[in-house]
Amino acid sequence: MDTSSKQKEESGEDKKEGMDTSDGTAHTAQPGHQLSKKKGKKGYTVHPVVPAKQAELVEVAKAMHREQFGAQVKNLFQWETDAALNAIQTGLYIGWRCPHYLWDCFRIGDESKCFCGHLLREHQIISDISVPCHVSQCRCLMFCFIPSRPEEVGEFWLRRRATFDPKAWRAQCRCKHSHEDHSATGCHPCRHRGCCCSSFESNFLCAACDRRWEEHETFFETRETRRRGGRPYGTDTVNNWRRTL
Repeated sequence: MDTSSKQKEESGEDKKEGMDTSDGTAHTAQPGHQLSKKKGKKGYTVHPVVPAKQAELVEVAKAMHREQFGAQVKNLFQWETDAALNAIQTGLYIGWRCPHYLWDCFRIGDESKCFCGHLLREHQIISDISVPCHVSQCRCLMFCFIPSRPEEVGEFWLRRRATFDPKAWRAQCRCKHSHEDHSATGCHPCRHRGCCCSSFESNFLCAACDRRWEEHETFFETRETRRRGGRPYGTDTVNNWRRTL
């Protein structure tokens, strides 16, 4: 009898241990289930992370700095509006874009800057392929637009820095020297002593199309040239702000 009772007790303990092992295995196979119980007890709530859209970011920027933001955008496009109106009056359309685009990334006006560091009004427009600089000792033979404001390369935030000087800002090459440190002719090699840069390669992107400076060209076109090329001319240059690739 004693032996039989002992065997029954051992058998009962084995069954109990088996049940405990089974339960432990079940919880290990479903860690999410166990975790959700713990989160439920602590009152956690899980929400999916949804990236903000660009339009939403712009709205936030407008709300936070409405006056400054509006003034910057107005100033940025005022140059283009003036250039478009001048083109209608003179019949000469000057734009900066990638050659295959049907729209201009930027419309060029008298205050636009050339790679040589001088403004368009300091150049003489002889023909569509001859616009030399008439500043003394400048070797520039053809106006070649270069961004002169941080907004033109998408760096709007720079103007919010207390120490930022917009007049001192210059577009830079990957060699970390400005366009004014490079030759105004040829492939624009760097003239900075000790620099091995053989041609200007922008360290920035166009704010209108996200392509590099060297992929763009400056075009001097007549109304008829624009019409044949399927590009905006006349009042369309002022009203048509929609740029599509």
